[in-house]
Amino acid sequence: MQALRALEQLKELEPWAFPLGVEAGVSLRPSSVASALGDTLERLAGRVRSGAVRIGADATYDNDAGALTVVLAALLRDRPV
Repeated sequence: MQALRALEQLKELEPWAFPLGVEAGVSLRPSSVASALGDTLERLAGRVRSGAVRIGADATYDNDAGALTVVLAALLRDRPV
């Protein structure tokens, strides 16, 4: 119950939608989870490309994990407190 309340509060802070089923706590098959996660990453990539997620000009990375770290840091930095 507390976890669902926390999830609702998080959804109010973040401008993107959670993948289908996450907000309701529905178990998804691995292929569905992978597809939903891929869709979310595509939406996030669009936000990065459009400048909606502000990435510092000095940001550096050398692999996928590093790129995700840069984006996550930007999202956390810019979220309302």
